[in-house]
Amino acid sequence: MLKDQAPDQALYQNFWHTIAVGKQWRGRFKSKRADGSCRISEASIAPVRDTGGRIVNYVSVERDITEHVAVSEQLMRVQKMESVGRLAGGVAHDFNNLLQVILGHAELAQEELGTEHPVCADLRMIRQAADRSKVLTRQHLTFARQQPVTPAVVDLNELVGGMMPMVRKLLGASIELIWKPGENVWSVKIDPVQMQQLMINLCTNARDAIDGAGTVTVMTSTTEVSAPLVAGTKESGLTAGGHVVLTVSDTGCGLSEESRAHLFEPFFTTKKEGRGTGLGLATVYGIVKQNGGRIDVESDPGQGSSFVILLPRSRQDDADAVPPNTREAVDPGHGEWVLVVDDDPVIFFLSRH
Repeated sequence: MLKDQAPDQALYQNFWHTIAVGKQWRGRFKSKRADGSCRISEASIAPVRDTGGRIVNYVSVERDITEHVAVSEQLMRVQKMESVGRLAGGVAHDFNNLLQVILGHAELAQEELGTEHPVCADLRMIRQAADRSKVLTRQHLTFARQQPVTPAVVDLNELVGGMMPMVRKLLGASIELIWKPGENVWSVKIDPVQMQQLMINLCTNARDAIDGAGTVTVMTSTTEVSAPLVAGTKESGLTAGGHVVLTVSDTGCGLSEESRAHLFEPFFTTKKEGRGTGLGLATVYGIVKQNGGRIDVESDPGQGSSFVILLPRSRQDDADAVPPNTREAVDPGHGEWVLVVDDDPVIFFLSRH
């Protein structure tokens, strides 16, 4: 039984050798409960001898540390993400200052040389590259939760539902989009632009995970987060009370356990080389955390993926909700354009005159 559940042969061999020579062994074992779930035990196993000094059996004292290990691993991941976020924010601020110098001098050079000068074409390319770099800088700051936002109380069903025509065009003709708005979904307080950026990043990620035809499903619902759950996941930033749930699922290739552990880190990507910058999901993570929520992913190789986001219910009356279409966030061609930069979508709102 112990050998079957040991993570590797070396652990089992060390365990058996230790107790066979009459010494006490201390370590951890993985086993399965009756329901199939994993159980981690911290064990101390010692030999029992008869009056002649011969080993006749063994006594084992075990302590179930499954929950302790899970909480410790989660805390380590959160601390790692916080450290990466601080680093990303600091680098982004310094990089942004350098970009301002590049943009300023390129603009001054253009004005001095005039539009007809042959060098102006190169200066325009420099400015365009710098502008695109500013987009990446903003994504860094969003991940680090340092990007200024303008939160408003919004009806999530209306906001997300208004984006469906745009998302359908983003996914393409071979992928079916299913929209399942929940009933009596509470309002949330979030920057509408952030919500749109979150949705487009998730849907773009779902599109790239699907090879050929497939389905992307977007759902909303509500849930109550209890105080014990919050106490058990203090590092998640959740508060007890009502939460709105946004789920984006796909029938794509799915993710391995190793990929899920690094999924929200900047520049980590499972896409092929040359596709994406690895900042899409890092940006989503930053938006969710900045708004006091939590994001989880459920996925297995070949079984698709589901990203589940919890956002706290707005404490203000639903009557105070701001209509989500104040910026005409409905469909490209009706006052809004969507620009995809290196497979990471960025929304620009252009006013018509």
